[in-house]
Amino acid sequence: MPIDAGFLGPRDLLIEDEDRFVLTAPSFRKLKDVLVGTEKLPYDEQSMRLWFSDRAFYILSDYLEPVMEAFTKLCFRPPHAEK
Repeated sequence: MPIDAGFLGPRDLLIEDEDRFVLTAPSFRKLKDVLVGTEKLPYDEQSMRLWFSDRAFYILSDYLEPVMEAFTKLCFRPPHAEK
């Protein structure tokens, strides 16, 4: 297949100096480490209460509740809804 000299193909866009990729992404090992690390995070109200005092839990929930409401609205709105 002939290659147009004036056209940069995907490989040409990703390789710099014949030996180095321009695009660098995290390795699968780093991704696995992140996923394993998140398994230990609290995931419900009961497990959150184990990590925080009652006062800290209520302060934290005051900050997180609006964020979760906005996230829920974004995730569950119809695909062609007005912004």
